[in-house]
Amino acid sequence: MLALVDALTTKRGREGGRVVEQALTQLLVELDGSDPRSGVYVIAIDAALLRLGRFGELMYVPLPSPDERGMILKTLARRYKRIDPNLDLMALAKDSRCDNFSGADLSNLVKPLFLSCC
Repeated sequence: MLALVDALTTKRGREGGRVVEQALTQLLVELDGSDPRSGVYVIAIDAALLRLGRFGELMYVPLPSPDERGMILKTLARRYKRIDPNLDLMALAKDSRCDNFSGADLSNLVKPLFLSCC
């Protein structure tokens, strides 16, 4: 639902423009009136979205461990028909250069590699 919330949550009063400002304002209104029992989770960045009363609980989601990075890479690889059989995704996941990588970082890292294989 909010896949591109960062496009709406630029610093208000800066780059955004009137349309983005209106969209962000509407998003904040919706969050203020949201039902906490709906089972919908929102992950956001803008400080205005984190104001007391908009969220009942903030959760920290740590970066993935090496094993979790491996599972993420295997999941990403399933999207592509042909992957180089010599590509060791677990070795890549355990490489220390990937220690601070999020799932999105891993996707950006391997997408060109996966696309060149297909």
